[in-house]
Amino acid sequence: MEKRTGSIIDNPEVVESNKSAEYKEMCDGVPDAVFVLGASAVKNPVTGEFQSSDYGDPDPHGLLGGGKGRSIAAAELAEYFPNTKFVASSTLPPRNGEEEQPLSEVTAKELSHYGVDSENIVLYPESYSTLTELMGLIKLSVQNHWQHSVVLTNETQVERS
Repeated sequence: MEKRTGSIIDNPEVVESNKSAEYKEMCDGVPDAVFVLGASAVKNPVTGEFQSSDYGDPDPHGLLGGGKGRSIAAAELAEYFPNTKFVASSTLPPRNGEEEQPLSEVTAKELSHYGVDSENIVLYPESYSTLTELMGLIKLSVQNHWQHSVVLTNETQVERS
C-alpha cells in the first residue's frame, strides 16, 4: 500500500490525475473551444517584436494586463484538452501615437511556443474590444458548431466581460 503524506504534491501521478479532473470541473466538461481574450502587448526591447504584457504592464483601461498569463494558462489547458480549439483574438487599433497591437498573432505565437498544436489555434483578429471578442465567440461558435466554449481571461477583465 502506498504511504500517503497528506499532500497530493508528494505524488506527481495523483497531481496530474487531479489536475485533469479539476480542469474538467472548472470548464464544465471538455470544451470545444477556449477563447483567450486579449490583454495588451508590449514591444520586446531586444527583438522589437510584440509580446503579451505581464502583470506589470497596464492594459488600455489602466488595469493589470496579464496577457502572458492567459497564454500560459491556455497552453496548460491544451495539455489536458488536446482536441480543443484555442481562439486567439483581437487587434488593438493605434492609440495615443502607439502602433497597432496584433494581439491575436502575439497570443497564437505564444500558444505555439508553449506547445499548443498549431492546428488547434484559431486566429480571430477582427475583434478590438471585450464586446467584439464576445461577439466573435458567438460567431465562431455558430460557424464551427461548437456547443461548449470557455472564455479565458484574468480577474480584472471578468466584470467587463
